[in-house]
Amino acid sequence: MKKKINTNSFINTSRYKFKKIPLNITEAAMANFEILKFNTLKSYFPNLKSKREFLHSDNCLGNITLQIESPYEKLQAKGLYNGTMKILKEIASYIQKIETEYEGTKEFYAKRIHEVLKDKKTYIDNTHGDGVGVSQAMIVSEDSMDLAFEPWYVYNDNYGTGEEKAFVKYFKGIFKDLRSKYDEIYFVRNERIPALAIYEFDTGERFEPDFLLFLQKKGTDGYLQEQIYIEPKGSHLLGKDKWKENFLLKIEEQGIPTKTYVDDNKYRIIGLPFFNREYKMEEFDINLKFETGSEK
Repeated sequence: MKKKINTNSFINTSRYKFKKIPLNITEAAMANFEILKFNTLKSYFPNLKSKREFLHSDNCLGNITLQIESPYEKLQAKGLYNGTMKILKEIASYIQKIETEYEGTKEFYAKRIHEVLKDKKTYIDNTHGDGVGVSQAMIVSEDSMDLAFEPWYVYNDNYGTGEEKAFVKYFKGIFKDLRSKYDEIYFVRNERIPALAIYEFDTGERFEPDFLLFLQKKGTDGYLQEQIYIEPKGSHLLGKDKWKENFLLKIEEQGIPTKTYVDDNKYRIIGLPFFNREYKMEEFDINLKFETGSEK
């Protein structure tokens, strides 16, 4: 397998086997892709022993040839890193398409937030319009907003689809009402975090809802904590991804919150209908307000 990277003019052509590229370069590039984190790779390749094996073994990426045409007589480390990034982006995309068999389970096990959510860098290219890869603060539409100053949004920006940006703007509009009912509100965009994936109860099919809403309020004994799965969906995908919506709507009735810590808190796990501003806005709004007691 060869990958050629063109520049407008070049002097030198460099070729590298992946196993000959310094590990500090390949591992640094690898860290940009959540699906290439070792624990995630292990779920796809159970016999994999290390990141080094994945990068250098002849049975994995070791024999892939990276060919770079550069204007420099001697290839600089940055050029090698950029070339490695492009290869790994294609590898990551390929792995994501692998269909892995999972057994669905109805148990949801508690885990501390700081063990799941980490600071994360995301590599994005080919941005266009107001969609994926474009900061919500930079778009030119009514959905524009600066999330860096919103206390309820866990990350500092949203680079999701137009439908996801519309939902975040919608949520800002209902936050004040939710704040009057809950002591803590945290809103998380799932940046392809493996630990946030859920599996359809009957088929075991993997699903990563785009957003999780965490709500907490004081009860008579301990806290009531609610975890709500939310999936904005473009109109062109409503039919194709209908199984995901059906799954979300089964979670509250069939999902079983399982405590791993000793406390007096009560937990609810909820899934909502798709958020779609063209066809499903009223249905979503009614369901969210019903589940959170925000009906007016």
